[in-house]
Amino acid sequence: MYITASYNASKLYALLLAVTVLYQNSLKNVNIELTYGTTKTQNSGFYVSNGPMEVGFEQADLGCTKARSRLFYATESMNITDFFEKNGLESIWTGIFRREDQKLFLDDGGFTPVTMTKTDGIDSSQLVLSTFADDMAVILKYAEKSGFKGFSYVPVPKTRQHRAVCLQEVPFPRKDSTREILTDFRNRFLEQV
Repeated sequence: MYITASYNASKLYALLLAVTVLYQNSLKNVNIELTYGTTKTQNSGFYVSNGPMEVGFEQADLGCTKARSRLFYATESMNITDFFEKNGLESIWTGIFRREDQKLFLDDGGFTPVTMTKTDGIDSSQLVLSTFADDMAVILKYAEKSGFKGFSYVPVPKTRQHRAVCLQEVPFPRKDSTREILTDFRNRFLEQV
């Protein structure tokens, strides 16, 4: 048995045009920034919260844990100079620790501490395993050396007071780069329609 249907090309075209215009208008009304945007500061795929006061290491670590985040550690794609200068920072606690077997230092991401970011070098010469005691933690210090400002990892007693900066991974699609891609995709699609 065969089923046949007749169609009117002009009605089909009008229907397709109406659906396309409806889709185009709906797509124009999608506000990607409103849907996926955030007021939190992002740096290299992390939300970065800047603690307003100086605290000891234990309090800094506890504060970040309560916020479901980790103490700051540098990654290769970060611009830490910009972050430090915008927030008026001189030194911050880091999530860098001595591994249990005491053979090397690791950051909270499970990697050896980064010594080169996309914009900065970080001096790690003061991270010496043989002199690092259990009552010490590592700060990232931004200071002037020989007329140049630079970063260095510095072991200090955990009781010292430094700023606590916490990192929390940005979920998909809330990363700045992902939102830019979605916006570009929407704009290109609208141009083609």
